[in-house]
Amino acid sequence: MIEFFASLVLFVAAHMVPTRAPIRAFAVRRLGERGFLIAYSALSILMLGWVIAASLRAPFVALWTPAPWAFLVPIIIMPVSFMLLSAALIQPNPLSISFSRRPFDPRAPGVIALTRHPVLWSFGLWAGAHIPPNGDLVSVVLFGVLALFAFAGMARLERKKKLSLGADQWRKLAANTSIIPGAALARGRSSWPTQLGFHAALIAGLALYVLFLIYTHEQLFGAAPLAHL
Repeated sequence: MIEFFASLVLFVAAHMVPTRAPIRAFAVRRLGERGFLIAYSALSILMLGWVIAASLRAPFVALWTPAPWAFLVPIIIMPVSFMLLSAALIQPNPLSISFSRRPFDPRAPGVIALTRHPVLWSFGLWAGAHIPPNGDLVSVVLFGVLALFAFAGMARLERKKKLSLGADQWRKLAANTSIIPGAALARGRSSWPTQLGFHAALIAGLALYVLFLIYTHEQLFGAAPLAHL
């Protein structure tokens, strides 16, 4: 348990500390903007890997026995998580986390037409979907903290981006999107993206999900998602 809680605390710290304005500015001066993002992303992946590995080594303390329906929750939600992340990887996003350095074109917003925080929604949905079928203490703490971290991160990013972009630019870029996925579509403020690259990314995300569901999940974590159905 000590390793698990230590890894969880350091995971959160590794995301909070480097993004503090003075520390980020110092790192960007030394590494450049792209170098900082690469280093920050690598650190995030390494820390997440440690947290998951530590959780698998931690003692099992049962809190509840998952009902049969609980195992359907991640199977239903995870395709959305994979597709959001896949689309976010290729789409520049001035309003949230972005992996692309290409200029953003408001006329072709891609996944941002669905939500301006696709990466955090992907992460939050992944974490939240794994709470019902894992009724043990470590899993509830792990996925609960990660889901809270993702959803709280949206509010934090909103504040930071408003400051960095300025109120006028923020309103202009955010006018045709929303925090809640699909809310801007439902209100008629945006339309479903028509770009070929966006649809290709959705297909790639869905294909990756199927591969992960059938093969990779069991290889990495020792649990077959379809075994309980």
